[in-house]
Amino acid sequence: MAVTTQYSTQYGGVGDTPSVASIPPSSDVGRKKAYWFDHTQSGAGDATSTVDLVLLPAGKYRILLAESQIEWTAFGAARTLDIGHLAYTTSDGTAVAVSLALYDDDVDVSSAGQAAIGSDYVTATLAKKAKGHYIDSLNGVTIRATVAGGTIPDLAELHGYLTIMGA
Repeated sequence: MAVTTQYSTQYGGVGDTPSVASIPPSSDVGRKKAYWFDHTQSGAGDATSTVDLVLLPAGKYRILLAESQIEWTAFGAARTLDIGHLAYTTSDGTAVAVSLALYDDDVDVSSAGQAAIGSDYVTATLAKKAKGHYIDSLNGVTIRATVAGGTIPDLAELHGYLTIMGA
């Protein structure tokens, strides 16, 4: 096996990075939008394999973690998953570092299940959970799932959505 990098159906085909320009900007203050993702793993992947779930739009908004969901098929014994974001640039040019386990860190995916994204939001940022995670992005933000423990089996599935609200 090898480490794999794959994409949800909505993000783009394998090896195909969609243009952020094709995604409408989130400029609707107070309006909610859901960004769905569906992924079926093609070939088994080693630990640290990734799935890019959603490419969120450029703009200013909050990811409403309590209203965002993920469900998965059984990955097998001792398997865990992290969910976070890749690096991005704010509208004023400030770089925001990669944070691959910001929303969820070591979620047990050994058996099939589901949870709110952010159900494992780190204690230091727990106060932010109710109001969501604020994003100010110049070019969009990729939300990534990383197999943190164990492997991801062939045909494993991830489904769900992220809800955002314009800020």
